[in-house]
Amino acid sequence: MHRILVGLFCVAVASVAIAEEKTPLPKTAPPTFLFISEIDKDRFLVEVREMVPVTREIEVKVEKNGRIVLEKRAVTEYMTVARMVAYPLKDAKILDAEGKELKKEDAWKTLKPGMAVLVTTDKNGVDPAYLKLLSRDALILVMPPKTGVAPPVVPVPPAPPVKPIPGEKSGE
Repeated sequence: MHRILVGLFCVAVASVAIAEEKTPLPKTAPPTFLFISEIDKDRFLVEVREMVPVTREIEVKVEKNGRIVLEKRAVTEYMTVARMVAYPLKDAKILDAEGKELKKEDAWKTLKPGMAVLVTTDKNGVDPAYLKLLSRDALILVMPPKTGVAPPVVPVPPAPPVKPIPGEKSGE
């Protein structure tokens, strides 16, 4: 009986240890998904879509000193903006969905306008944690990082709080 209890205890401890193993987190930044617009032997042109803050002015009805007045307020919204970016192909490495480098001649047969690709500037390629999410025919372009100094990020100030008037909708 004692041996059975010791055996069950060992199995329980081992299963808890296995259950507590965690999937390692990625060690690189995620790749960027882009769509090829044009491609030739020297470069490819992609459409980059980003969410950017846009500030606009609205009028709201507020109560001040017992009176209803219109005030202008700045409101920040986010909208999708598209821009075209050209990447030189001479320094690019092209990887398959498993992270293996392809010969450029083979990749040329696959790369076509309208195709989605993943782009990374990490010289080590894409972390295996991200590769698990890809289909077998996905292509990854490893590009050298752009040189130069990035512009400073300017925070957008929050809009002042609005005290709505009971029963009134804020004007837009």
